[in-house]
Amino acid sequence: MMNRLLVSFLSVILGTFVVYGIMKLDSFIYSVKNPEYYDMLNNSAALAIPDLGLVLLFFIGVLPYQFIAIIPLQSLLKRVGFSILKSSFVIVGISTLIYSLGFTIIFRSPYLGVLDTIQTFGFGVFVFGVYFLINLSLQQVLLKRIPK
Repeated sequence: MMNRLLVSFLSVILGTFVVYGIMKLDSFIYSVKNPEYYDMLNNSAALAIPDLGLVLLFFIGVLPYQFIAIIPLQSLLKRVGFSILKSSFVIVGISTLIYSLGFTIIFRSPYLGVLDTIQTFGFGVFVFGVYFLINLSLQQVLLKRIPK
């Protein structure tokens, strides 16, 4: 059981770093497409969350979910007879939708239109989908390598 908790913890850490990389890549792409982006960032620097704060916020927001929901759901689906692949797809789908809806609700603005809200939801689906795919894939790879 301790090995499973350690593997889950490691997969959360590595998944968080991948999400951080995706967000930095998104910021870079947006800055290339919009030269005024850095000026806008410098003007709102007082309101910005530092990178470490963003990583910690994501980590703190996702880590409890890993132990409260994902591990018990994996066990339940395994007992019901789902294969590892099917249970992973179910967990990725449910988790991505839950977190993406929350992401959209938190980061939406009353001043933005429907298209921007849909784009925020889409970005959330991408970020959390990649996160949970990496997380669950890494768990399976590491669990197969650890002797029982």
